[in-house]
Amino acid sequence: MREDCVEDVFDKISLILPPYVEIKHDRIYESFGKARRIIFNKEIKKYLKEINLLDTNSHTKFIPEQYLYNSIENRKQLLFGLM
Repeated sequence: MREDCVEDVFDKISLILPPYVEIKHDRIYESFGKARRIIFNKEIKKYLKEINLLDTNSHTKFIPEQYLYNSIENRKQLLFGLM
């Protein structure tokens, strides 16, 4: 993923979060080059745990029902975020 795309994603995420929640990112260096990770604060981790998405991987992730059965606009935004 291009560097400016990553920054754009972080900017968009930060716009929709409540003011008391913050997502930070830092660079980590691995043998294959640069990588990024999201460092979640306690509120985000607690929420992800409540909806059973904390510590999931690509094979176990799912879209929680409260997002699947939401307004059309919210579902469109979710789809755009997944893409």
